[in-house]
Amino acid sequence: MAAAYHALAERCGVESPAVAVRSSAAEEDGHTASFAGQHQTCLNVKGAENVLAAIRSCYASASSRRALAYRRCLGLSERRTRTAVLVQQLVVSDVSVVAFSADPVTGRQDEVVINASWGLGESLVGGRVTPDIYRVRKADMRVVSREVSDKRRMTVAIAGGTQEVDSSRGEVAVLDYRPT
Repeated sequence: MAAAYHALAERCGVESPAVAVRSSAAEEDGHTASFAGQHQTCLNVKGAENVLAAIRSCYASASSRRALAYRRCLGLSERRTRTAVLVQQLVVSDVSVVAFSADPVTGRQDEVVINASWGLGESLVGGRVTPDIYRVRKADMRVVSREVSDKRRMTVAIAGGTQEVDSSRGEVAVLDYRPT
């Protein structure tokens, strides 16, 4: 693992690149379950030893009380599921989006649904903010609807990790934002 982290550092041209460490389970985001927020995610991790500790934490989170209760509630086996932990360079962003190639509520496949919020995606995927919702028709890429929410919180990178803070741009449409 340390060799891979050092290779990433070399490719990035920095001594200790910031990375995101997150888990992915075999049953995650299937037809009947979405494990978003159930397993640990560590953002803005720097240094090989810290990355290794984050990997261990993410892997262990598949057996956390919260994850096991969720599995039990859905009628899934409580035995440890096949879990992978991904390490990727962190993109420190002003805006984050999650795009669905099919409507996650209705199942319609003629539109792309985009959820957008400020800062790193953790507040968005963790369900701690109500995102702006854009619907784009696939046939002609036309925005057919746009719901702008009051996004009062956002996740930002700070030394040694992340922090959720108040957003000064809460009611501004995220995808209309142009940095100054």
